[in-house]
Amino acid sequence: MDKKQFEQEMYTEAYKIARYLKDTKQDLIFFKTIQQRGKDIFKSTAALGLTITGLSIELNLRLVKLVIKYGINIIDIVIDILEGKATGIKLTVESNKK
Repeated sequence: MDKKQFEQEMYTEAYKIARYLKDTKQDLIFFKTIQQRGKDIFKSTAALGLTITGLSIELNLRLVKLVIKYGINIIDIVIDILEGKATGIKLTVESNKK
């Protein structure tokens, strides 16, 4: 996988997480968790054993997996997307035109 494809995949995954946070109304809890414990909490699988106030186990697992795959920068990207500060995000939209 080349760098461009890797980055595209990372941004797409970050967008999915941000969308999930908004849809499930966990975005404010996510921000509060980051403020209180720092984004480094997602760096290790040990975070899975923690009860992160208000965040679902499914979300926590997804975040840890993404940090392992893409690095801690993905948390910054998710935050930027949620705050509306994300620039340069390239999303591919597929349609079923016939």
